[in-house]
Amino acid sequence: MSRLADAGCEVRYVAFSIATRSLPEGFPPDTLAREVLEATGELGIPEALLTVHDFDVRTFPEHRQDILEALVALWEEWQPDVVFQPSLHDVHQDHKTIAEEGLRAFKRTTILGYEIPWNNFDFSYQWYVALEKRHIERMWILYTGNALLERHGLVADAIQPWLPAPGWYVLSETGLALNEDARRGAYRWLDDYKMRRVGKSMRLYHVPGP
Repeated sequence: MSRLADAGCEVRYVAFSIATRSLPEGFPPDTLAREVLEATGELGIPEALLTVHDFDVRTFPEHRQDILEALVALWEEWQPDVVFQPSLHDVHQDHKTIAEEGLRAFKRTTILGYEIPWNNFDFSYQWYVALEKRHIERMWILYTGNALLERHGLVADAIQPWLPAPGWYVLSETGLALNEDARRGAYRWLDDYKMRRVGKSMRLYHVPGP
């Protein structure tokens, strides 16, 4: 998406749920809506081209017809040249519903299904995109949700709060405020490294290797 936006293509992003029911206790219900706005902005997608629906998480199969109608309306309005959507082999019921109804709605154009490692048991590498370093850096923005890192294949204890380790670190202001280790002084070693701000609420650090 970042590369296409850089090339001047009109890129639209459609989210079908803000997963309010899956948010940890204490998080505002619009947490993921705000995060997708910031993340797509970093990818070069303007707010006018972002659509956020609010279907209840894990109930997409029950709302299959409504989802299909929303996708058909998008096709009739825009008729995109390429559609990126979840793989038909995605085992998550919501992702699978989007993939199946997307295939019906956009069957007259090119459809590319992306694979999420923890939701796919088989992989079919049939399409490749050459990226530059700046595109890869932006891809990290997609994994900066301050609510549900484990749902993106990350576990909280992978980031050592007290000991430096090489790599990229993205910490949200909200996450730091709610994190018990952070309140005890964890992550202060990151102050030794240059910090870049992503959107309004996320800090990005790079810790080089030895």
